[in-house]
Amino acid sequence: MINIILLILSLSLIPKIDIWFTKYIYQINFLKILSGSQFIKRHFLGINCIFYAYFIYLGFWKMILYHSLFDLLFINFCLKWCIKRIRPISSLFKDDKYFGLTDFKFTSKWAINQSFTSSHVSFTYSVFYLFWHFTSLNLLSYSYLIALIIMILCRINKGAHYLSDCCYSIIFCTLFYQYIV
Repeated sequence: MINIILLILSLSLIPKIDIWFTKYIYQINFLKILSGSQFIKRHFLGINCIFYAYFIYLGFWKMILYHSLFDLLFINFCLKWCIKRIRPISSLFKDDKYFGLTDFKFTSKWAINQSFTSSHVSFTYSVFYLFWHFTSLNLLSYSYLIALIIMILCRINKGAHYLSDCCYSIIFCTLFYQYIV
């Protein structure tokens, strides 16, 4: 299952597909209500924290600790701080300039306008991954897969991330869980 997801996600690494999908999702109006609301930003991430606490209760505290450090240090610190990829709302939708994977600029300054990679998606995917692999709660696993898809669509619809930003978060987390933990 995870290998199929990684194969599908790799399609987002093709710039034309990344641009087309990002522009298409950005223009969906009914998603604007969901992506602009505080539900995604605050409540949904709070629900993720509750499930993190549930997994700590089940005895997966080392995995939660490792992923939290990975998310904080690698995804938010190393990638976002060192790689300056302008958010789509600032580039693609205003002057039609696509900042692809080859247009990364390394920087030593933090800017709020950096989109690579998505920590919201990384956090949500980690909860999905834990449910999928370590519990027998299939209904909750599938509902979290739907929540992950909604999170990806809302982050793209808000103009905060390209499709490839979200996909790289999933790819990095999958590699982290399969090879590091």
